[in-house]
This record gives sequence, structure tokens and C-alpha cells, in this order.
Amino acid sequence: MVIGPENTTVVMGNEVTLECIANARPFDRLTVSWKRDGRLLAKLPTFSSQPKRKTLAELDKNVDIPCLVKGLAPAFISPPTPQVVTEGNTALFTCQASGAPKPAIVWKKGSQVLASGSVQTPRFFLLESGGLQVQPVGFQDSGEYSCMAFNPQGSVNATTALTVWSPTLISVPPSDQRVIKGTTATLDCNAQHDPRVTISFQWHLGGTLVRTSSGGRVSVRQGSLTIGQTWSGDIGDYTCTVTSRAGNDSRSARLEVIELPHSPRSLAAQLNDSDSRSVHLSWLRPFDGNSPCCTTCWSSLKTRLNVCNFMKMTCSGICVFLLVSPNSWCSCVLDSPWKVYLPEVDPAVNNVSVGGLTPARTYQFRLCAVNQVGRGQYSVETQRLMLREEAPSASPKNMVASGRTNQSIMVQWQPPPEPQLNGVLRGYLLRYTHTHTHTHTHTHTHTQTHTQ
Repeated sequence: MVIGPENTTVVMGNEVTLECIANARPFDRLTVSWKRDGRLLAKLPTFSSQPKRKTLAELDKNVDIPCLVKGLAPAFISPPTPQVVTEGNTALFTCQASGAPKPAIVWKKGSQVLASGSVQTPRFFLLESGGLQVQPVGFQDSGEYSCMAFNPQGSVNATTALTVWSPTLISVPPSDQRVIKGTTATLDCNAQHDPRVTISFQWHLGGTLVRTSSGGRVSVRQGSLTIGQTWSGDIGDYTCTVTSRAGNDSRSARLEVIELPHSPRSLAAQLNDSDSRSVHLSWLRPFDGNSPCCTTCWSSLKTRLNVCNFMKMTCSGICVFLLVSPNSWCSCVLDSPWKVYLPEVDPAVNNVSVGGLTPARTYQFRLCAVNQVGRGQYSVETQRLMLREEAPSASPKNMVASGRTNQSIMVQWQPPPEPQLNGVLRGYLLRYTHTHTHTHTHTHTHTQTHTQ
């Protein structure tokens, strides 16, 4: 009671107003009654009621008039309902009650008071509306909760349940894959989840849903994506998404489809003006098959027409092949093998000088690119290119001179090594001198004989 009625003296026959104001809310739910001699004044014709005061008229004698204020017991307007949340999220319970005076709210789990007007437990918050907020939710929070609303007129209690699910998370994410064109690619994706919930998987390629094909080329089994007969159209970023009532998760991986590199284009060869024993090669860089090139090739240099073990190619790059057309000292073998002449050519360049060639030889060149898949097709061979002749770089071998008659000497020798002739052998220049002089006499021979 905030304002109670006070003793009042009035002239008989006049009106008197007695105030009786209570602090309970809601005010319109209060019941206020006045009595006189044990009888309710509401039944007397001289009584009128206003929201906060009662008025009496035509009192004829001294009387005691008590004011009685009666409240209302609590009643639920919005009782709590069961909640299902994922671990780590927020749970919200409602518990709104009416009554006069306004009911107090107490939340309990079992016998433990979690939140009230005087008790506050970490992670449990009493809302102004009477509800309960649990944040963040843990597995240990599962169970039954009770909300009690009470005031001096009584109490009311409601029980509800909180169910906590473990979150759905991808446990085996897809990893980047690089496969050879035409083979099968498999992107694994698996998730851990609460056994009480159902999960589903979806795959997207660049934001577009990947649909399984009727022929089975594209399929999804237990979350993993399998793509058969891969080709360049399958290249891209793939996203695995798992959805459930206990949350969603997604991870991405990239699929690369590699293939043999294409052959270099527009291969051209020309003599090097600054080095008579080298040739300048140029070409247009080919498609690398989606596999960056490196340059690891093994080879051995040519010695005449010997066949060398050179095809131990372990990675990627550009290989230069050489076809030799011998001169008259060595018969031309039409089916002679191509030889790796430059084992390491940087794939970033598109021109190179091939040195250490033999003068007066005819050469052809061709290129091929090598990547992780293997060796690509050869380029078109260059036109035949003959290097200029040079003087022999070696002398005749095993020269022997012996007297034949008293007027002649026979001279015998072997020709220089063929690779050092540096051109067509057209003859020999023989010089001789007397023992006691330093004057030389010259004579010429032809290639048909090696004696003089």
C-alpha cells in the first residue's frame, strides 16, 4: 500500500473522498474493496468508485471504513518450450508470467538455481522478460530446466528441456589434385556429425552446382566426388558443402588436368655469322599441357654416327634434336637416329644457339617439349642447313718416309680423323727439304693416293 486512507472529518450530508492506492502492477488486475460494518460499500447507493480513490456521499454518522487491496496469483503468458541448439550457439527460453504484484522469476536446473533476481551464474542470463539465455551452450547443459514465477499470492512452475547437438564439421577436406587428361580424379570429403541428425553433401564448381551424370562420369558417394575421363573443362575450384540441422560447413580444393605439351611452332634455323660452328634456332613457345616445364634431360655428344644412350628424360623442358648428313668420307645413313643435342633448354626462352657443330656438315633440327606427363610431339624439322667448310683441324697421321731408289723416296701416311677434316678432302700438300737447308719444296697429291 502506497497511499492508505486517512481519518477525515466532514459535515454530515457532504461528500468525502478517501484514497487507497496500491503499488502492485498491473493496476487493472488489482481488486480494491471497501467495507462498512462488514458490508461491501459497493452495494450502497451512496458509494462510487474511481480508479485510484473511492467516494462516499451523505454519511450520517461516524464510521470506520477499511480499504482492502487483493492481488492476483502468477499465471504464465508465455511458458518455456523445449529448445534444440548446436554446441557453441545460444539457447533462449521464454518465461513470461502475469500477476499482481509482478511475479519474480527463478530458473533452475535440477536443484541448482541458475538465474534469479539475486543469483547470476556464468553463461546463464535472466532476461527482463523473465526468459533465460544460455551462451555459449555446452554438452553439459543438456537436460531439464524449470521456470518458477511467484508473488505473495502464489507461485507457478513450468519445466522444459534443452537438447544440445554436436556441430557438423568437415573432418576430411578435399585436397588439390593434379591428374593426367583422360584419367579419373577423386576429391574426398567427409564430415563428423551428431548421430541424431542427417547430413547431405553438395559440390560446386566455381559457384555452379555439380550434377551427377547418368553415364557415371561424375558421381558423388559418401561425400567424395569422382570425375572420370577428365578433360580441360573439368579444371577449376571445387567446393564441398555439408548441410544439416546442426550446422553447415564447406571446404574447397583445386583440380588441374594436365596433358602432353604441344609441339613448338615456327621452328627456324640460321647460320651464326659470329660463330661458323653454331646455328641459331628460334621458335614459338607451345602450350605446356597445364604443367609448368623444367629442364632435366640427359644426353651425350655425337661421335661420328655412334648411337648414344640419351633418352632418360625425367621431367619437363625443351629438347633439341639433331640429324647429321655426313660428307663424302662417311656414307649417309638415311635412317640414322635423332640425337638429343641440347639437354637443358630453359622453357622460358624461345631461341638458342647450338654450338660445337662440325664444319661442312648438313644439319636438321627439331624440338619437343617435355612435362610431368611425358614427351610431347616433335616439331616440324627445319630445312637442311650446311655449315661452311674450314681447313682441317688435324694433320695426317702415322707418316713414314723410306728410300725407294737413289732418286726417289716413298712417303706413306694415314688421313686425319674424319670429324676433323672440316670439309671435303681434296688432296694433300707435301713439303720436303734437304737435310742441311731450310728451303722447302712443295708438291701436291690427290686424294686417291697416299704415297709420294
